[in-house]
Amino acid sequence: MYEYHQKGITMDKSVQYSEKSAAKTRRQAQELEFEVANVENDISLKLLDVSKFTTKIKNLNETLVNLDQEIRKKNELIGHCQSEAVRKNAIIERKQGQIDQFNKKIDQLNQKEGGEEVGPLELQITTLQKQIKDTDSEKEQLEQYWLR
Repeated sequence: MYEYHQKGITMDKSVQYSEKSAAKTRRQAQELEFEVANVENDISLKLLDVSKFTTKIKNLNETLVNLDQEIRKKNELIGHCQSEAVRKNAIIERKQGQIDQFNKKIDQLNQKEGGEEVGPLELQITTLQKQIKDTDSEKEQLEQYWLR
C-alpha cells in the first residue's frame, strides 16, 4: 500500500508538474502571440508610413512637373518679350534717325531764314512768298522775252 500511496503521490506531483508546465507553456505561447501581434502592428504602421510617403512623393513629383511646365511657359514668354523689345528698339532707332534728319532740315531752313525759328504756318508763308517772287521774276523774264 505504501507503494501504491507512493505511486499516487508521484502521480499527483507529476500531474502538478505537468499542469504547471502546461500553464507555463500556455503563458509563453500567449506572450509569443502578443509579441507577434505587436510586430505585425509595427509592420502595418511602417507599411502605412511607406504608403503615406510614397503618395507624398508622387504628389510632389506632379507639382514639380506642373511648376517645370509653368517655368517653361514663362521662359517662352520672356523670350518672346525680349525679341519684341529688340524689334521695338530697332523701330525706335530708325525713327530717331528720321527725327535727326528732320532736325537737320529744320536747322538748315532756320539758317536760310536768318536763324529765326518759325512755326509751320510761318514756314509755309515764307515758302509761298519765295514762290511768288520766283514767279514774278519768271513773269518779268517772259515779258522781256515777249517784248523783244
